[in-house]
Amino acid sequence: MNNIFFNPDFPQVLETQFLLDPVVKTRMIDTVLSQKDTANYHGGYTFHIQDNFGDFKTLYSFFFNTVINIFGNVKLSPVNKRWCWANVYNKDTFKTNAHNHIKTSSINAIYYLKMPQDISDTEGGLNLYTNKSDVIQFQPDEGDLLIMPNNTVHEPLFHSSIDYRIAINMEMCIEPKVFDYFTEGKLYANAKPKL
Repeated sequence: MNNIFFNPDFPQVLETQFLLDPVVKTRMIDTVLSQKDTANYHGGYTFHIQDNFGDFKTLYSFFFNTVINIFGNVKLSPVNKRWCWANVYNKDTFKTNAHNHIKTSSINAIYYLKMPQDISDTEGGLNLYTNKSDVIQFQPDEGDLLIMPNNTVHEPLFHSSIDYRIAINMEMCIEPKVFDYFTEGKLYANAKPKL
């Protein structure tokens, strides 16, 4: 199992990595980019990826198994869908807003498939808004996977590159309530603080 980390200032947001074989990674990037101009966008920001090679199914399985490793067995809701959604933008196509996933999931994940290489350390990341109205900026690397409860307000950040930033969103619907799982006892038992 990969190491799982939490930010001591915002422990319910978990971080791990899923490193891809370079051939698979290129195929996944090509799959997303080939669909970005003709996809049916949800809310104007993301689209459901048509997964012809099973690569995104493998990514979702990693997310699912990571949740099981952290929280133990979870009961999936009958409405759970093992879909992956793409959020793709460059400096010319950026549009987003701060949002959560309360209406669509219990647990949300973001996988960073591709990050532009020609951006500053403060661009293209993710703002996470704590319950105390604090903002924590996460600067991802390719291969990073964030896992968070559905009420976590987050917002992708602008970047100044013509190259594309590709984040893959995944959701899990579980029963009973998500906060029966996101307890300090479970988080601290199965994740390490990121210092």
